[in-house]
Amino acid sequence: MLGHVLKLSAVGYEQFPCACVRVRRNEFNSFLNMYFSKPTDFWALTKEHTIAIGDLVLIRKLDTSVVPTVMHSVEKVVLRHGHLVDPITKKRVICDVYEDELALRNNLVKTLLQQRLSRLS
Repeated sequence: MLGHVLKLSAVGYEQFPCACVRVRRNEFNSFLNMYFSKPTDFWALTKEHTIAIGDLVLIRKLDTSVVPTVMHSVEKVVLRHGHLVDPITKKRVICDVYEDELALRNNLVKTLLQQRLSRLS
């Protein structure tokens, strides 16, 4: 199941790291003959993953649970919050500009400022 991380916490006496993940599921309404999105929250173990609030993660149900209240585990971090990547060029995007173009622009501005300051001196 795919969902967003809402909370990070530690559960149990041994303080297992876990996250509250909100998964949106489609629920069928037989009267209207339509599906509607219904949010469901799951607690998932996050042993070897470093995740943050807002990340999009893939969770799977555990065969045997370590803690009775936690039945899922985080399998993969699909998309980090605030880290946008263009799917076609595979480049990182900041606002509407690629990261490498932004760095090039900053370097050009620095060199122009240094040239003008050297002329004034």
